[in-house]
Amino acid sequence: MPGDDSDAEKGGFGMRWVIGISVMVVFAAALSVGAQPTRPAGPANWVVVPGHAIGDIQLGMSQQQVLNRLGMPDEISNDRTSDGGLNVYWVYPMGDRSVFVVSWTKRQGEAGGVDFLFTDHNRYVTSKGVALGNSTFRDLLTEYGAPDRMSGLGRGAVMFYYEGQGIRFRIEGEAGRVSAITIVPRK
Repeated sequence: MPGDDSDAEKGGFGMRWVIGISVMVVFAAALSVGAQPTRPAGPANWVVVPGHAIGDIQLGMSQQQVLNRLGMPDEISNDRTSDGGLNVYWVYPMGDRSVFVVSWTKRQGEAGGVDFLFTDHNRYVTSKGVALGNSTFRDLLTEYGAPDRMSGLGRGAVMFYYEGQGIRFRIEGEAGRVSAITIVPRK
């Protein structure tokens, strides 16, 4: 009916409501795009490069660089070295009892960069194809040759040291499978 503004008002209110909801949805989407997780779900790179890196974390990185890539560690521990330095270990759990450990050795007056990386997560594979949980000591001999040295760790575990290549492997079990990898500077 002419002069009846009730439908126009309802339409106007409905339109304002739709526009208001649309603005809120766009605003919420913009906020979620800019939001950053506190820690990535996992590394973008699962490759182990002897004497250089495990995934995206490289030897020599600063603590700030590691924080930027991995966020705060779940655990921090340290111990003193025989020469008065301090070993600092940042531990990042990676599910089912697996960990990723980043270590610094700091001496007085040194900033200290990452000097040791360790993981026992079975998704990592070396640049030569040695895979945690699947490869055996025979694969190590084929890909890396005879180790520089070996040492028993107890409970049937043995450490294979390839210091000249910057990598160490822990071997365990009856099948002699690779259960952990450590990256150190090449000697």
